[in-house]
Amino acid sequence: MFPAMESDHPELAPAMERLRADRLTEELEAHLDYEEEQLVPLLG
Repeated sequence: MFPAMESDHPELAPAMERLRADRLTEELEAHLDYEEEQLVPLLG
C-alpha cells in the first residue's frame, strides 16, 4: 500500500519516512523491553 501511495504522491515522502522511523522506534523499544523483562531477573 505505501509504495503505491509514495509513487503516486511523491509529496508524501517526508511523512512516509517519518511513519517508517516511528514504527521502527516502537518495534525496537518493544524488543528492548522484552529483553529487559527476560534478562534482568536472571542477572539479579
